Amino acid sequence: MKYGRNLWVLTLVLWILAAVPAALEAQSVEGRVTWSDGEAVVAAKTTLLDAGYGPVAEGETDAEGRYRLLAPDAGEYIVVVAAEGYASQMSDPISITAGGTMTLDVVLADQRVGQSQLAATDTMSDAALLATAIAESCQGAFLANFHGILFGIVRDEATGTPIPDATIDVNRDNPQAMTPGVSRLNTESGADGVYLICTAPAGEDLRLRGIAEGTEGDWTTERLPAGTMRRVDLQVPLYDPNQPGSIVGRVQDQDWGREIRGVEVTVKDTNLRVESDARGYFRIPELPWGEYTLAFEHPSYGQHEQTLRVIGGKSHDIEVHLPPEAIEMPAIIVRVRPRRWYGDMVNLQDRIDRGVGYIVT
Repeated sequence: MKYGRNLWVLTLVLWILAAVPAALEAQSVEGRVTWSDGEAVVAAKTTLLDAGYGPVAEGETDAEGRYRLLAPDAGEYIVVVAAEGYASQMSDPISITAGGTMTLDVVLADQRVGQSQLAATDTMSDAALLATAIAESCQGAFLANFHGILFGIVRDEATGTPIPDATIDVNRDNPQAMTPGVSRLNTESGADGVYLICTAPAGEDLRLRGIAEGTEGDWTTERLPAGTMRRVDLQVPLYDPNQPGSIVGRVQDQDWGREIRGVEVTVKDTNLRVESDARGYFRIPELPWGEYTLAFEHPSYGQHEQTLRVIGGKSHDIEVHLPPEAIEMPAIIVRVRPRRWYGDMVNLQDRIDRGVGYIVT
């Protein structure tokens, strides 16, 4: 019985030893992972993805930052490297030949996951809050191993004014590439000019520009490592600050939608004052670029204010809905008199108008 067990162990050992040369002859990719300053990245996780983006091998870097991953077959693969707490890095596709060894060194960006290139935040807590909000918005769409996150503000080139409803045009360096979760990249800015792209293909050159009201901005090229986010503000030469703007508006009853005539519209801190016409329309021309507060006043609607920004060379259309407001009036004294009294008063007034008769006092 003992002899039989030893024979089984010997057979297993011989089988393992026979398999080792085959493993050593297998195709592989190896290299060194470092930070941007050349220092080795220790215990970084390395993953080998096949052409279908499925993981086929995993490992870790050693004390010198070196790694080695065995590929099951010859073909095209992608290497993903991730250090704990830092953004992962995805390589371009590499070709591994049968029985060959591909060398691929990787330099990790010194950028923590969720850290972004912010230009408008005052503290790190602001940056953390922004990163958290973006991550929540992209939840369910963003895949850390395949995507980066692009966000920013579309602004007018001359004035820096945020542009709402601008189109963010995105062109891929390789439009035929199949990246999981990536379909349509073009998007639009919101009311505050902010845009967000949750599934920007990682490791690929992306060309972006803003387009607003038929005016196109310049292209900019970005390349994101997987699992990172980056702020990229876009500029569009839309407004001319040297030209005056104008306001065209319409005032309506909030409850019934009827036009309100005779609403006095005043531009506060100026001498400009207009009145709405029979259709509720008003127009204020030749306003210099800037922010203004409009005051609306009507006996039946009280006084209301609205602030807006006037852009040079543009006409701004606004709709104002005023709620009816109760009006305080002096007390009315009602006296009841006989009907004959009214007839006598009418006759008296008629005689006075014609100069007939006299009045006894």
